[in-house]
Amino acid sequence: MNVVRLVIITVLLGLLGASPGLAGTQVFDVVKNFSNAPQGNPHNSYPYDMWVDEADAGAYNGGFLWANQQASGMHLWGVGTGLALRVVQQGNTRQISWKIDGGSGGSGIIDTNFDTGDRPGVRYTTYVLAATGTLSSGFHIIEVDTNNSLGLNETIILDALEVYDGVPTTLIDQVNWYYIGGPATWAASDNTLESDKYAYGGSICYTLGAGAACQASFNGTGVMLIMSSRWDWDTKIDWSIDGGLASGTLLPPHTRLGGASTNFRAPVVLAQGLPYGAHTLTLTNGGGGTGWDLIILDALQVINNAPPKTRYEVTKSPADNKMGFIHWNKWYQEGNAEASAGNQVYAFDYPVESATQTMTFLFCGTGVDLGIWRYGNGEFIGWSVDDGAYAGSYDSWWWLAAPPAQGDRPILPLSGPVSLSSGLHKVEVTNLNRSAAQIIVLDFFEVYNDGWADVTEVENTDPALAYTGSWVVADPEPNSSGGSRATTSDPAATLSLTFNGTSVAVVGWKQDICTTYNWSIDNGAGGSGVIDQFDSVDASVRPVDFIVNGLTDGPHTLTISHGGGSGYIEIDYIAVKGTTSTPVMDWALY
Repeated sequence: MNVVRLVIITVLLGLLGASPGLAGTQVFDVVKNFSNAPQGNPHNSYPYDMWVDEADAGAYNGGFLWANQQASGMHLWGVGTGLALRVVQQGNTRQISWKIDGGSGGSGIIDTNFDTGDRPGVRYTTYVLAATGTLSSGFHIIEVDTNNSLGLNETIILDALEVYDGVPTTLIDQVNWYYIGGPATWAASDNTLESDKYAYGGSICYTLGAGAACQASFNGTGVMLIMSSRWDWDTKIDWSIDGGLASGTLLPPHTRLGGASTNFRAPVVLAQGLPYGAHTLTLTNGGGGTGWDLIILDALQVINNAPPKTRYEVTKSPADNKMGFIHWNKWYQEGNAEASAGNQVYAFDYPVESATQTMTFLFCGTGVDLGIWRYGNGEFIGWSVDDGAYAGSYDSWWWLAAPPAQGDRPILPLSGPVSLSSGLHKVEVTNLNRSAAQIIVLDFFEVYNDGWADVTEVENTDPALAYTGSWVVADPEPNSSGGSRATTSDPAATLSLTFNGTSVAVVGWKQDICTTYNWSIDNGAGGSGVIDQFDSVDASVRPVDFIVNGLTDGPHTLTISHGGGSGYIEIDYIAVKGTTSTPVMDWALY
């Protein structure tokens, strides 16, 4: 048994094939054992024990699923503008009744009987239920049954589902949800999930406690709940998205055999057409059941038209110069085999630190997520994007002394996937130090529409930089980007960079020997300010000093000058979304 863990890890569904002669078609095999099949199979059957898997060389992926009793039904679903069903026809197969979205998307009967007379034949046929473009581009549920009006127990055989103009979806299994109120109210008193070989991931979760709730975060515009039903142990499920953006109540369906001891799974579309971005779904046991106050949950399916993401591991290594650490020696890096790249970075406040434990992440993209770890001594994590444009906090406490074997790692949406401009941006993540002996553990950032390939990194030795006054260029420092930085204590020292682009960021250092510097773009027309690099506690390595976005796409000049007091200023590197120009020397001046 696996202990319930919180880790919002999404699995992008793979395309399992293509329909001959029709571009843009997704093909999903119809099988019974979802635990062992690819997770892209968008279907579930009810009741389980009426359906049989059988190998067949002529069928899609070498097998099909058949039933030969009345009330043998199957739910299939897809996200696209058209749907088709592949069936197997032979001498003993009969009529299949079908309807899409309860009948609003179409309904009908397929006669699958095929007999050549002298000898029963076999034929594999695709029936178009809804032609391309006839359905809206969203979730659609097909209910397939034996045609009960015939009063016969004859065979129907299902092979595959075709989805036209298919849209990618994401599976969020129930082991990846957040269970409110601790494990005691979920999955019985032993705090485990229940094994179910027909469930996604091989298990389901359940609660007998009215008021017990769970949450799942997702990025997308639509969400479907896949739930299970057992005998008469069903009660209502209250649900809401983002605290009321969408909400409702579900009554889980009972078995179709009048309460006999058989199980089935059912998909329910909760919401479509949501605003694009990050959302949180809350599911609550509403109580009032006819027998037990039992709800059984399996998985979520999300319409996932989010833009692509690029992952950046959190590391103290200067090899990734986009990570900066305020109070360097109060951050630690260690191995973790379950972490994204085999290691994690943490800040530990024992006793409660008087100094800030903050790390910065410089990126270029339209949105950002953060992958963290939750522990029994987890602390509140504070975060801010672009100095408060988006900000919040998260309790990284986990109710167990240690995470389960496969970890407990949620992915926190720090901004919407397309909430930011396509320029340079900064995330600050802070240990909020609310109590002693607490820890925050960071794993990775994920950037939407990553544009770092368009960013020029200007190291302190780059010939595009023009220095005046007394500077130590290429001052060796192993934790600096490129292994060195530029430093000066000359009150008259300046540094300038001419570039063509729309965004610029300066990454520096902070120490107790440092002072302030002034900066301006285009003599102040593009912005100006003062940066204080003094820190009496500990060195701060590669923090983002400032970012300027929204410049006109053309030539600009950044100027940095010593603040005039005693002390050093330290420049690590400059990031430009665009290109730089090497200054032209006027030798007549020398």
